[in-house]
Amino acid sequence: MKFAECNLLVNEQTVNNFNIFHNICEDQFSYENTEYIINCEIINQNIFWIYARFGKINPYSNEIFDIETKKSGKNPKQKKQVELNKQLFCIYDLRNLVLYMSDFRKQNFLSFYLKEKFGQNFLIKKYFIKPEEFIETITSIEKISFTFKKNIFTSDIFNMVEDELGYGATECFSLETKISKKSIFDSVKSLNFLLKAQKMKDNHQIEKMKCIGKNDDGIESIFNLDSYLKKIEFNLELDENGIYDVQKVKDMVLRKINFNQG
Repeated sequence: MKFAECNLLVNEQTVNNFNIFHNICEDQFSYENTEYIINCEIINQNIFWIYARFGKINPYSNEIFDIETKKSGKNPKQKKQVELNKQLFCIYDLRNLVLYMSDFRKQNFLSFYLKEKFGQNFLIKKYFIKPEEFIETITSIEKISFTFKKNIFTSDIFNMVEDELGYGATECFSLETKISKKSIFDSVKSLNFLLKAQKMKDNHQIEKMKCIGKNDDGIESIFNLDSYLKKIEFNLELDENGIYDVQKVKDMVLRKINFNQG
């Protein structure tokens, strides 16, 4: 099972607290001819867990085929009954400001559901964690932001701020640069820049880096260097009905991001 790393925005700002959220149990919700049963849970004040099982009324057939008897028969399921045989797992990590989704194709549904339940405008944007994939999707870079923490590699920057400006001890240093719209996009140079930034991250020269780009249609994509080290991927067997055990998925995800319930 592999999760997509995303940016969760509320009213155009990254979600940085859970004041607007609350627990929701077995909530029935309809969206685009699909029926959902949804559970939401705040865990340890730092995790927002969302689990949805869902299915569609159609297509429907009056006839079924029994693979044991090798005979056709009448479908015992009524037309108004829905098999909830699909699953969506989502978890928002407040410490790292990352939303993990087991199926990013459900991002429009999730944005709409959160808006309906919590009364705010939500938007979900997928993070790219591989520089090559990110560069392939964009035709321009709009903005790049860096965050540094004080260590032996960055001490000169902090000393300059502390000594020359007369400030006390500084915890972090952030830098944001906006790229001119007149700039010519060079995919090779941009890729080399991101690969170099990855090495700087590995060498603890930078703490975080985020790069925002757009394609010809003006659609944004985000390369988040921080989420590169926080991806969630693991193997888990389906049960005899082809469904994941919810608690096992939940435990595994929490373990992956170093959280324990309780």
